[in-house]
Amino acid sequence: MNTARVGNPRLLSLFSGCGGMDLGFKQAGYEVVWANDFDEYAGRTYKRNFGDHMVVASITDIDLESLPEADIITGGFPCQDFSMISKRGGIETERGNLYTYFVKAVQQVKPKIFVAENVKGLLTANQGEAIKRITEDFEALGFTLHVKIYNFANYGVAQVRERVLIVGVRDDVDFEYQPPLPTRDQSNYFTSGEALVDVEKVEANNEHQNIKDKMNRPGFDGEFFYLISANSFDRLAPA
Repeated sequence: MNTARVGNPRLLSLFSGCGGMDLGFKQAGYEVVWANDFDEYAGRTYKRNFGDHMVVASITDIDLESLPEADIITGGFPCQDFSMISKRGGIETERGNLYTYFVKAVQQVKPKIFVAENVKGLLTANQGEAIKRITEDFEALGFTLHVKIYNFANYGVAQVRERVLIVGVRDDVDFEYQPPLPTRDQSNYFTSGEALVDVEKVEANNEHQNIKDKMNRPGFDGEFFYLISANSFDRLAPA
């Protein structure tokens, strides 16, 4: 890796979705040089907002040896099998093992830092064996890891959303990671009402949908109604 490169730090994005994590890094001055997600619609949204560096394909079909140089790799590998509300197959499932492609990308590119995001259930999945194996796999590549649960509401997100961030710093990089200090607390959380001010003025947001039928379908547990209730403008949406 060419550590003498000048200019904005280069970022490689995995499991990118529509670009939520990439947006923050872009606003901080990073240049996103490559991104990947398997979902066609997420990819189309990403391309419209960020550019054509998005590759829409399963990461299992990507030639990782062709990845460009980057200073940092980010991504949220699939979380469903680690979630507290799922069957929690964890690393014993094919989807749960997709994190290994993140590991392989880090091994190939050798970034200075990587940031992986997942649900807090990752820490207890497979009786704690999932996070143990994941951290061991990254540490074996020569990275010092910082694993911590963050409540994103404490950083200006309009949702009580607790997520695990795994920050890895390459051992030969002279950088000491310090967890960011919260910018908000329960006394001044940013609400969904504030976040959605004037959202109805955007033409694309005025599509009418028959959500009543969805609410009456078998298995509905009330969560969807909570999200769209009038009171949601006065509270944080549930995680």
